Amino acid sequence: MRLYVYYRVATRDAHAAAPCALRLQALLAAGLGVSGELLRRQQPDEAGIQTWMEVYELGMRVEVQEFDRALAEALAGSGLAAYLQGDRHIERFVAFPSPSVPA
Repeated sequence: MRLYVYYRVATRDAHAAAPCALRLQALLAAGLGVSGELLRRQQPDEAGIQTWMEVYELGMRVEVQEFDRALAEALAGSGLAAYLQGDRHIERFVAFPSPSVPA
């Protein structure tokens, strides 16, 4: 399972928010062994707001509920919440099963 967490950060806050986002991911890696990737849209919107995304591959190592709890704790301990413009949104995706090959 892959988790995609997206949220918005004002461009004026990006330099201060980035270390917080990386701290959040370091907390998850230390606590659960799950590393993440931090991405952002190439351009901010007309209001100067950037869209950022964290991507996590859970695989079979971590239960979703355990990850959700750890993510909330890491967010609280990272300082990132102070820079958010609105809510964080979490989307979960799973791979399609392998198609069966007709005999």
